[in-house]
Amino acid sequence: MATSINYFIKKFSILVMLLFIGLHVNAQKDSVLPNIELRAFVDTYYGFDFDKPSNSYRQFFLYNHNRHNQFNVNLAFLQLNMDHERYRARLGVQGGTYVNDNYSNEPPALRYFSEASVGIKLLKKKNIWLDAGIFPSHIGFESAITSDNLNITRSLVAESSPYYLAGAKLNYSFKKRWELELIACNGWQRIHAIPGNSLISFGSRITYTGDSFKLNWSTFVGTDDPNPSRRMRYFSNIYSKHQIGKKLELIFNWDQGAEQKWKNSDEYNYWTGLAAVFRYSLTDQLKLGGRIEFYQDLNRVIMSGFAFQGFKTAGYSLNLDYFVAPGIQLRLEGRMLDFRNPIYVVPSFTEKKGLNTFVCASLCADLKFSKNK
Repeated sequence: MATSINYFIKKFSILVMLLFIGLHVNAQKDSVLPNIELRAFVDTYYGFDFDKPSNSYRQFFLYNHNRHNQFNVNLAFLQLNMDHERYRARLGVQGGTYVNDNYSNEPPALRYFSEASVGIKLLKKKNIWLDAGIFPSHIGFESAITSDNLNITRSLVAESSPYYLAGAKLNYSFKKRWELELIACNGWQRIHAIPGNSLISFGSRITYTGDSFKLNWSTFVGTDDPNPSRRMRYFSNIYSKHQIGKKLELIFNWDQGAEQKWKNSDEYNYWTGLAAVFRYSLTDQLKLGGRIEFYQDLNRVIMSGFAFQGFKTAGYSLNLDYFVAPGIQLRLEGRMLDFRNPIYVVPSFTEKKGLNTFVCASLCADLKFSKNK
């Protein structure tokens, strides 16, 4: 692990050096300098699972704040952003239990990139951008960054859909309120494509932003199998965000997915997820949040570690957030998962019925340093 981290730090240092050399060369040709922003984020936490798992690992289908009875770092990253009216770039490195869990299938040389992308503006008078590399997924209302979300823990729909993608995307913003994005990628949350899969996956996103609400529809079409067993996967995510007055925020989300039962099949396995989230500002510094959710995957398309009756769960959470200073948050959340089917966890086949209760405390910092044009 130490060797991989040292290797990665060296590569990151070289990339940063090359980026600034390129910036210096370009500055000689372009009188308008880009905006440079350095973002540093760290999310520390302590979690306690009242089921008291025998090891520190809580649930294999969760990727955030997933350690029991210990202090840990969920996510820490350092990211360099460069923005110009004609080009842009993102380069970030990351670590933490989230990275260990969610990027475990990626090659060691790639899993420590939180983002690595370059974009160019295609038309001078139209806001059309082409970006390529590793970038956050276009699906869902939550990200891996705690401070961007209304709750500490992530919803089941977020944990069960891509957090990141690798590929290229075409983004078009128009009429000030609309945004359209078309994506070609290596697969369902894949930096390194599955060996033996020659099919590129595709996605789309269309967003309308009003004065006090936002409506988003994202899709995915592709496969998560090698060619001999290829099953097509189709996925839709719809969410809306609402600002009610100055104090209340609401989010409503619906996920629906379908995957062929076997190659070239006309029959499909389906899964669905629902979530409703709120946050209410008690004061300028103190905010109350909560979430109600439901997730069903009876055929174990996404929740493949469950056997027999599949996955059917409702969830409830409540959190209290204290904004200590700009970029600094102290948060406390209680979460309950209500398993509607008897659950058998592979490979131990230990039966777990009923409720799972978890509490989590988080202290996070999200700091940004910018050098303007």
